[in-house]
Amino acid sequence: GGSSNIIMSAETGIDSTTTTTTNTLSTILLQHNLIPKPLPPITNNIASALLTILYVKTVLEIGTFIRVKFDVPELSRKFVHFAACSIVLFWPLFDVSHWGWRLNVTVPVVMSLRLLYKVSERVR
Repeated sequence: GGSSNIIMSAETGIDSTTTTTTNTLSTILLQHNLIPKPLPPITNNIASALLTILYVKTVLEIGTFIRVKFDVPELSRKFVHFAACSIVLFWPLFDVSHWGWRLNVTVPVVMSLRLLYKVSERVR
């Protein structure tokens, strides 16, 4: 284990614990020998954002499958809401040493804009 230092960022107000063994995507991939050297922070953050998007798209597709296959919209809605709240599990994969960690808000913002667009189309 490594030593821990708690740092409070004046800019963001976020506590970030730095250790020699963090759980960024890069570290996890290194631990499982899937990559030969650490990813640069921006590459780590882009890959983490893409994984988050893939997760959300998969959840939505499964929700659609449940609605169509079983014709139970309520079950589909509950599944999507339950699974969507799990998006926070991806946040630790982001490397906060680079501004790119802010990409973790990309998915909720895009999904919200998409929902607003669909609602506005129905109103017309």
